[in-house]
Amino acid sequence: MLITQGVKEKEDDKKKPVKVLVTTPSFDSGAWFFTSAFVNRFRANLENSQVLAVGMGKVPRKPGFKAITIPYPSFNRWGHFTAINPFFALLWHFPQFIIGAIVSLFYKPDIVISNGFVSILPVVWEKLRGSKLVVLHQFHGSISSSSNFIRRVVRLLCGALDLIITNSYDTMNEVIPLCDFEKVVKAELFADEIFFKGDIAKPKSDAFTILYVGRLDDGKLCGLLLELVTRRLNDPALRFEFVGEGQFEGEIRKLENMGSNVKYHGYVASSAALRKLYETADVVWSYTDENYMSMPAVEALACGRPIIVPGISAATRNPINKDIVPEHVGLIIDPYEIETAESLILDLQARGISDDFRRSCRKYAEAKYSSKNLDEAVGALLSLLT
Repeated sequence: MLITQGVKEKEDDKKKPVKVLVTTPSFDSGAWFFTSAFVNRFRANLENSQVLAVGMGKVPRKPGFKAITIPYPSFNRWGHFTAINPFFALLWHFPQFIIGAIVSLFYKPDIVISNGFVSILPVVWEKLRGSKLVVLHQFHGSISSSSNFIRRVVRLLCGALDLIITNSYDTMNEVIPLCDFEKVVKAELFADEIFFKGDIAKPKSDAFTILYVGRLDDGKLCGLLLELVTRRLNDPALRFEFVGEGQFEGEIRKLENMGSNVKYHGYVASSAALRKLYETADVVWSYTDENYMSMPAVEALACGRPIIVPGISAATRNPINKDIVPEHVGLIIDPYEIETAESLILDLQARGISDDFRRSCRKYAEAKYSSKNLDEAVGALLSLLT
């Protein structure tokens, strides 16, 4: 009788879903897109799972699982204030601390996956219940440029964490001095499969179209492009299009009203709609970190679009590693010489973008930025369940 009961209890345990709680400071950032894509890739390897996300603001991209959110200003528009001072960052996250703690108390997750170290703070006590704690660290410079106090807090947190997933060697090198090396695994950025599908479309506009996708603020070096737009306003040979939200939104709308060659699309939530916008462009103006690309740059390459990036990191303002943007996929410009950058772009416009150039971009993205980049990290997370 006891043996039969024990077998039945084991069978019942197998039927119980793995409960995953995802905590995030916002639902409208590139970091959130990476987080949700990673979570979906992880849960695809589970027989039975429940996923609940907790954060602030709108949920514009359907993540494929339930989300609890509270009304909050857009991180894309106002989040740059959190970088001014750690106190501002804590104020911004305070509502998330409350809702995160309450939800976790009732949800009782088996695994907590946090978009950043700050978002794990309100639920770190779940470790006492036996939950596995995982942090996705995606913001290069957010630790290395912080005060000694912040670094000590991160070191203390690392003692409670089971896994830290970083999106590059840069972010990995930031956390390794603060935690056990065995806890850290890398999962580089990738483009969603929708950007690789189908043939590479040719732009239909007669004007040479430069597209910007991302946060519209100086933190992403968007101001450099606005300088070029101002210099070439109403030039019929060039067209400038913008996708995103941020502090420069008002200025871009003003340029749109003043010039016939500027178009502002707002924030685009759908990946399918975003792909169509990439396909209207000849090139995509983007940004990088010192040793890795941004998500918009990766998506543009997957669509077969060359990229133009300033030669300094959007995160640290240090010079970028030129190897991350080979000549056969894009152009690196001097951010301090707008006249030189303008000449290079006009030369590119005069020569045009060949089919071989576009194919080279997609081939590069297929080799370096497919969803296979998540496999090692997903495997490490699955191993926590065994």
